[in-house]
Amino acid sequence: MQAAHAEEKPRLNIRQLLGPLAAVPGVYWALVVLLILLGIQSPRSVEPTFLLDFTRQAAALGIVAIGQTVVMIAGGLDLSVGAIVILVDVVAAQMINNDPGLIVPVVLLCLALGVLIGGINGLVVTRLRVAPFIATLGMSSVVLGAALVFSQGAPRGGIPQEMRIWATGFFNLWSAEWFGAIPRAAVVWAVFTVVMVLLLRRTIFGRYLYAVGANKVSAHVSGVRVQLITWLSYVVSGVSAAIAGLVLAAYIGVGTLKLGDDYMLNSIAAAVLGGTPFEGGRGSIIGTVGGALFLYVLFSLLAVLELPFVGKLPHGGRLIAQGVIFIVAVALYARSRRRAS
Repeated sequence: MQAAHAEEKPRLNIRQLLGPLAAVPGVYWALVVLLILLGIQSPRSVEPTFLLDFTRQAAALGIVAIGQTVVMIAGGLDLSVGAIVILVDVVAAQMINNDPGLIVPVVLLCLALGVLIGGINGLVVTRLRVAPFIATLGMSSVVLGAALVFSQGAPRGGIPQEMRIWATGFFNLWSAEWFGAIPRAAVVWAVFTVVMVLLLRRTIFGRYLYAVGANKVSAHVSGVRVQLITWLSYVVSGVSAAIAGLVLAAYIGVGTLKLGDDYMLNSIAAAVLGGTPFEGGRGSIIGTVGGALFLYVLFSLLAVLELPFVGKLPHGGRLIAQGVIFIVAVALYARSRRRAS
């Protein structure tokens, strides 16, 4: 006679098998796959010096996306970041106007603009109770209009070499013959990333931020000042966009009204690819860093990709491929989250 309760076989747990690797955000595994495909299409693109250059190219987007991540963890959204990048770029180029003595005061002014715009976004969302999508989309139009008025539609001036070096320069290492040199823009990004990781993991603000995103009512009942935390998240996003605008201004050396357009959607894409959901309460800065790198490697792969009977993809084809890959990646992530829960 069989036992009433047969001994159950132990279930295979993939997370236990992977050990510490299970904690690595999935976007990094996708990034490895992209790098392999890029290496097949263009072997030179995966040499160490070229890989380091990806960090320089992705620095501005990565910084913007970190601020976007903070807002999304709180359950919000910031569609004004691209316009802030444009405004800061224009203001920095025109006010500094190739005068090294004006770098510090203008940089501080640009950071103050980020605080001001982010603070206004936060007030509109928390005090006036306007939906984040509407509030920040309206602010995006206001800020872009301010950039047009300030520059009179034709940005002037320039960034001196003393500032440009922080976006175009390199730190030479003792092993430069193999690893090349570390881009200074990547160092700025890395320092900002470390600061934000510590802010979210080691401070009360970080704990409250996740609590607000997970459940505003429960957070309020627990004594969390929900409106203050939400307001601060938008301030962080505004400052992040201002820093990215300064990095971008230093990189291109002139003011422009066109380079901030992609930062709004791509910052959201980087955050979502890194594991930050729209509903809030979850997300990580490290995942967002991987999301920004993923996007730039994807852009490079699509630029060199050659298909049979088609050849290199035209610009329209690359946009279609980017959209499809993004949708598939987010869908796979959402499916894995549902299984995990």
